Order: sequence, then C-alpha cells, then structure tokens
Amino acid sequence: MLLTAAKDFSQLTKRRRGDMYSNLGRMIERTRIMREHVSILRETFDAWAYDEVIVPVLTDHELFRRQNPLPSSALYKMIDGEGEVLVLRPDMTAPLAHMAAGQWRDVPRPIRLCYFGEVYRRRLNGRGTHTLTQAGVELLGAEEPEADAELIALAAEALCALGVRQFQINLGHNGLLAELSDVLDLSPGEDDELRSALADRDLVGARDVLERRRHCGLVEPLLRIFAPGATADHLALLAELGESLRGLHRLRHIFEAAMDLGVHERVQIDVSLAGDFSYYTGAIFEMYCPQSGARLGVGGRYDGLLGSFGSPGAATGFALDLDMIQEAAACHEKAGRQKTCLVVADGHRRRTAYQRAAQLRDEGHRVAVKMIGDGPVGREIESWARARDYDSVIVIDACGCEHTRSASTRTGGGYDE
Repeated sequence: MLLTAAKDFSQLTKRRRGDMYSNLGRMIERTRIMREHVSILRETFDAWAYDEVIVPVLTDHELFRRQNPLPSSALYKMIDGEGEVLVLRPDMTAPLAHMAAGQWRDVPRPIRLCYFGEVYRRRLNGRGTHTLTQAGVELLGAEEPEADAELIALAAEALCALGVRQFQINLGHNGLLAELSDVLDLSPGEDDELRSALADRDLVGARDVLERRRHCGLVEPLLRIFAPGATADHLALLAELGESLRGLHRLRHIFEAAMDLGVHERVQIDVSLAGDFSYYTGAIFEMYCPQSGARLGVGGRYDGLLGSFGSPGAATGFALDLDMIQEAAACHEKAGRQKTCLVVADGHRRRTAYQRAAQLRDEGHRVAVKMIGDGPVGREIESWARARDYDSVIVIDACGCEHTRSASTRTGGGYDE
C-alpha cells in the first residue's frame, strides 16, 4: 500500500515537474515571438514615418477620471508618498493626447507617433490585473479622411508583416446611428430596436423598423448599407439623405481612399460598430480573425480628446493586441517554427558533439549540448528533452555514429540509424 502510494506520488511529481518545464518553455517561446513581433512592427511603423515614444507606466489618476475611457473599477490605483493618486496606465492614447495638448502644443502638425508596451486593467469579475501587450500608432493633427485610411492601410500591412494571413477590418462611425435616428425621426424605442437589430445582424428586424417611418423610399438603400460587405457604391446611394449624415459621407471618403491604397478588399462597412472607449467621436475600425472571431486590434478617431485637455485638434490612432496576434499569426504555427535540438554525447565524444552543434546552428537551428556518463542512452534522455520542449535528440555514440530521435510530443518515430 505504502509502495503504491509512493509510486503514485513519484509519478505525480514527475508530471508536475514536466508541466513546470512545459510552462517555462511556453513562456520562453512567447517572449521570443513577442520580441520578433515588436522588431517587425518597429520597422513597419518607421517605414510610414512614425516615431517611437515611451508612454509613462504611472499616470495621474485625474487624467483618466476626467475622460473615463474605462470604468473606474478597471483602473489599478495606488497612492504615492505625497498622497497623490496614480494609476498604472490602462490605455496609451489618453496620456499621449494629454502630452500633445500640453507639452507638445507648439509642435508642428501632423505628429506621427508609435508605441509598444503593456496596459493594465483590473479584472471586473475577479481579482488581479489583466495585462495586455499592445503596439499602436497615433496620428495627431490630421483631420482629412485620408488620415483614417492611412491608419487602416498601416494596420493591414502590420498584420501581414506579422504573418497573419486571414483577417478582416470592420469600418464604422461612432455617431452614425445617432444621425440616422435623427434623420429618420425614430422614437427612443425604435432607435433601441434598430440598434439591437443591427448588432444582431437582423436585417428583417431592421426593415420592420424602417418601414414604419416616413423615409420608406430609403428602406432598400439603407438595408444595403446595413448588410455586411457594403462598398463605396452602396454608400453613394445614401447621398440623398442630405448633408446631415456626415458619418456616411466620411465613411465613403475613407473607403475610397482605402481603395487607392489597395486595402479595400480587407475592409467591410459595419454601421453598428461602436468603440470601446468614450473618446471615440468619428470613424472607428476593428481588426479581427474571421476563423476564431478573435479581435486583433481596434482604432478610431478621437478629435474631442485633445480639446478636453485644453488644445482642440484632430487625432486618430489604433492599437494592436500582440497577445491575440500571436495566436492568429500563421508564422507561429508549430510546423513552421525554428527547430530546437539537443546533442547528447559522453565525454570521449565531446569535440564531435560541439562540432555537430556548430554545424546545426549554421543551418539555422537552435541547439544545446548535454554531456552524459559512459553507457548507452535510454528513454530517460528523451523524456528529459521532451519536458524541456526540444524537438529532437541527436545522440552521438561511442563509435562516433549519430542517432536522431524526435523528442516532440507532436510527432512519433524511432531512431534514424
């Protein structure tokens, strides 16, 4: 009984030790990929003339209390030695807008900035801090639709550079539904009903609302623009609604500029789209992976934010979620990743092991060398390598012969003699 319990405990300990090394391996791999991503994005953003800045990690709480882009309960707060309330940055845009309106007030516009780093938000349904790794850009002082289209094109180029093959960009306008409600003279109940139908992609419900109003002749063009995949031609149908629908005219101009930039095939109009943050005041867009539904990033125009800090001006930007992008990027599939090998030999074959490791490194592999005592190499070395996330083990025997075995849990196979 005691022997059985001891054996079970030993097996459990080995499993936990294996899990520990596996988790460490995942952390190392995630860190390596993150560094690669940031390096790629630096080059991409720099090619579009965006200069990198470092956003302070600690920010005055008053900045976010006034703008309140997130619920107060989501802010991670602390008090400094002088009794001032500080927050770990929950967002990059507001601090940069604050500096643009103050310290950089006299800097000639437009200003093109990019950043990399973590944002910190408290979990609303539990304890702890939710950390998001972001990379983003801000374009300050450019009010034309071409500025919005530039960011959409840059976001698309960035995702492609990171190896994301399948993604879509939804383009909407934060004030468009309110404008439609005014033009169509919808009651508050009808407004809520229309928004709900559009959020659920329920065009039958949207038609029911529209046909009750006085603009019955516009039902079909409105439904066309409400449908996913609307194009600039569909937007043109709404010109008869008049200049009061500034949001639709803006979207049309952005889409046409996106066509000239060659990214329009990635863009779909979504008038029900609404930004996460209250400071979005115009065009907004989000990038997501159609297969998984994961949101890869979000951006939009926030012209009112600089004015709230005392220096009115146009501004737009986007942020990419690097953690979600890691999961979506095709270049991070296990089949395409760099191989990690373990070369094993006893002390008599040390030079041979070192030479073989150097050859493998020259071929582009990641290689570690392990020396063992005399005697044959058994299954223990495979388990040892597998727990540390090596892909293969190359054993150099006493005769100098080489034997290769897969250590990966993803593939099987015996020794290749």
